[in-house]
Amino acid sequence: MDKKWIRTKRATSWNEGETFIEMWYHQTPVVRVETTERGALVTLRHNGYKTVTTKARINDFFRYSSKHSVVIHQRNFVWYVNYRDVDTGEWVEDEWVDDSYTIDYREPIPTDETTHEEVFKTMN
Repeated sequence: MDKKWIRTKRATSWNEGETFIEMWYHQTPVVRVETTERGALVTLRHNGYKTVTTKARINDFFRYSSKHSVVIHQRNFVWYVNYRDVDTGEWVEDEWVDDSYTIDYREPIPTDETTHEEVFKTMN
């Protein structure tokens, strides 16, 4: 992951683990991407600060550092999350109401005899 673009961004930092990466803006983890064998779980937060800069940091993360297509935009003082639906590939636009917004890119847990390894192979 190329993080060179973030070096000039004030008050922005990274936190990485084996299965996740977070981008923090001030005291808020504005983006968290958790990866599992089933896919990714993306959590966005603004912590009550719906500012131009918070929105820009979130969009920067997805523009430069992620394979997921996510865009935050604002219309009439309301924030919206646009992302590609896993099943259809179509763009989804949803109003961002709460402090956090979660996009689940994980494959469902198999209910038949399919193993997790077989589901994982189909995702690659």
